[in-house]
Amino acid sequence: MAEDEALRLNSLISKVIDHTKLDSKAHVLNKERIILYKLLEDVYSKLELKALEKKISFDIQINKSVTIYADPVYIFGVIYNILDNSIKYAGNNTIVEILTEEDESFMKLFISDNGPGIPEEYIPKLFDAFFRVPQGNTHNVKGFGLGLSYALQVMKEHDGRIEVKNNPEAGCTFILSFPKN
Repeated sequence: MAEDEALRLNSLISKVIDHTKLDSKAHVLNKERIILYKLLEDVYSKLELKALEKKISFDIQINKSVTIYADPVYIFGVIYNILDNSIKYAGNNTIVEILTEEDESFMKLFISDNGPGIPEEYIPKLFDAFFRVPQGNTHNVKGFGLGLSYALQVMKEHDGRIEVKNNPEAGCTFILSFPKN
């Protein structure tokens, strides 16, 4: 138990330090051309066991040659966080669909699931540091409420955007917009 608690506290400290670095501009992004499909495969490999435990399936419908210009370490963290949240909150037997779309200015990555979605009244607060959607008197999912605020900071540092919306039928979609130039 002590070891688990030490790992949890270490994770919290790391997240706070990452937030501080982004806030203070004390970091330097190491942007490079990234093959998005390969990055998604890397993220999935880290989450595969969790996904299998909850019978979550991933449907990746993107061209294997789509690229973005970004810092792979930071963007890995953003995508990891969103997919991890889908696994944690969407429930068993969920389908996570990933696809891309581009317009004149942005390459957009859509990550959707068919879980319960997010109550509309909480969507404006979702990217606030330490905010967690209330679960009544219990929080059966571990977390600090830092992941999505970190994702917002990272996307801003990349001159991009992150948005979330509920799907008409069920679940929600996160949209990551990466500038093309």
